[in-house]
Amino acid sequence: MKITLEASPILHTLTGIGRYTWELATRLSYHPEIDDVALYVRNEIVCDAEAVMKMGQEKKQYPLWSKPIRLTKRFLKRRHAYNRCHHSLVHGPNYFLPSCAESGIITVHDLSIYRYPQTHPLERIAQFEKNFDATLRRASHIITDSEAMRREIINFFGWSDERISVIGLGVAPEFKPRDFDNQFFLNRYGLIADGYTLCVSTIEPRKNIDKLLSAYRILPQNLRNRFPLVIIGGIGWHAEPIVEQIEVGVREGWVIRPGFVPEHDLLLFYSHARLFVYPSAYEGFGLPVVEAMASGVPVIISNRTSLPEVAQGAGIVIEPDDQTEFVMALQRGLDDEIWRAKAKSNGIEAARNYTWEKCVNETVNVYQKIDKQR
Repeated sequence: MKITLEASPILHTLTGIGRYTWELATRLSYHPEIDDVALYVRNEIVCDAEAVMKMGQEKKQYPLWSKPIRLTKRFLKRRHAYNRCHHSLVHGPNYFLPSCAESGIITVHDLSIYRYPQTHPLERIAQFEKNFDATLRRASHIITDSEAMRREIINFFGWSDERISVIGLGVAPEFKPRDFDNQFFLNRYGLIADGYTLCVSTIEPRKNIDKLLSAYRILPQNLRNRFPLVIIGGIGWHAEPIVEQIEVGVREGWVIRPGFVPEHDLLLFYSHARLFVYPSAYEGFGLPVVEAMASGVPVIISNRTSLPEVAQGAGIVIEPDDQTEFVMALQRGLDDEIWRAKAKSNGIEAARNYTWEKCVNETVNVYQKIDKQR
């Protein structure tokens, strides 16, 4: 079976969809049911994921005299890519099929572009308005990350359920419980192991970071001082009021905003936290929740979309708009040692269901099903 994977998410930092695409790109070529994998990027076929990543880092300048040669090479590369797409099964892991594909499979991670358009850049919205309907007309099958998203896609686009498969994402084995004897890295951030609450999330309205801050502020002062709130993540759209709240908490001493955190430190931030909180209003999956559970950290999540499904009963599920409920959950998560021990154990067990090997195997099963129908 020949597969062509649209791999442009690998051009950028490997978070979210980029990580998902990377795992597919690096693992599919070793799968026994796959004869040949090609990566489609910028209208050409690229040999492997490492080469794609280098493309994203390169900034080339060419002499003017080379333009005719470059145009000829570009034409030949496009023709090769076009032929490849027409003689293989094409998968777009980031919503869209490439223009060279007459049909194929797409992964739709969520419908936030329609539900929360204000959280997306204008060029992303324009891309969907221009191209997504055309992709849906050509797509023969949709993969999505959760049953909650499968139901939403059915209701939103009117697709039949047999044309949509749910395949959960994976969590890297590096996310695991760790002893506290390697906590020296925390000194750089003024923290101690088992001495902080963690939230890893983009700062934007739908993530409900503002509600987390409001609830945390109501906690008894001694609890806030003992377990400051650490918020790690980039700044999204319309985040200014939330950033202001964060800065107030930082000045008051109960919020810590580390800024950029290297990947190795992020693993340790997870495993050394006392509690992980993810109160998002809308998620297609919620990978940070699984990463926290795999790291042996109790979790608090919202009761929205995919999050209860993904956590599988391992954490406290809250209504994020109910401040009293939110505060009580935080107190229990920080103080109730009996619940905490059970939540750790249940979380580790739940996280075992999410591996990249399983994700790839189930994806190949979909490939085989659609390939037989071609």
